[in-house]
Amino acid sequence: MEQITAADSQKGIIQYLVLIILFIGIIAGLYLVQTKQIFRPKAGGGGPIMFQYSSGNPLPNDPTQNLPVSNSLDVQVQLNVPDAP
Repeated sequence: MEQITAADSQKGIIQYLVLIILFIGIIAGLYLVQTKQIFRPKAGGGGPIMFQYSSGNPLPNDPTQNLPVSNSLDVQVQLNVPDAP
């Protein structure tokens, strides 16, 4: 009859710990993949980046992509940085 040594017992414990960590990782990964991340802009201007004509009028948005579009080369980019807390 074979005797179980301390080294064999430790190998079994390590295998179970690895399986538990993998299982927890898979569950956490599935949760994070299925959870929607919602980015809410801070109160203030039209968002962090605003495209406008040099006259100050905003560029119209393309309805299919919801992105600003223009054929003009006279466009300015305004970056709004929120105040640090």
